[in-house]
Amino acid sequence: MIEHKAKVIDVQKNIIIAQITIKEACQSCEIRHKCGMSQSKKKNITIKTTQQNIKIGDNITILLSEKQAKFALFWAYVVPIFLMIMTLILCLKNNITENTSGIFSIICLIPYYFGLWFYHNFFAKKITFEIKKEDN
Repeated sequence: MIEHKAKVIDVQKNIIIAQITIKEACQSCEIRHKCGMSQSKKKNITIKTTQQNIKIGDNITILLSEKQAKFALFWAYVVPIFLMIMTLILCLKNNITENTSGIFSIICLIPYYFGLWFYHNFFAKKITFEIKKEDN
């Protein structure tokens, strides 16, 4: 399981919006303030849940199974790279210049990411987060 600590910032009917802080690897470094390399970002995650005992300000742990994480990584990173490489190879085999082939391989991602957006409900059903309330 992949875990992230989060804080609940909004509670609606069956939806919880939680804020996680993503920290860079250098967050644990002793001299991170001196070099200016440390960064942390706050991201909001919307989670569908049936738990009724969660309130705004509660600390929770967001859980995602490794199988679901691999599914998301496959569609977000592996398929686009494969699509770009295949487009590049097909263009080069058809005697299209390298510059134009490179542009086509990038342009082919526009319909791909539009398709991902169009089927976002399918992915929302496949990738579900679990939450565990932390004891304060």
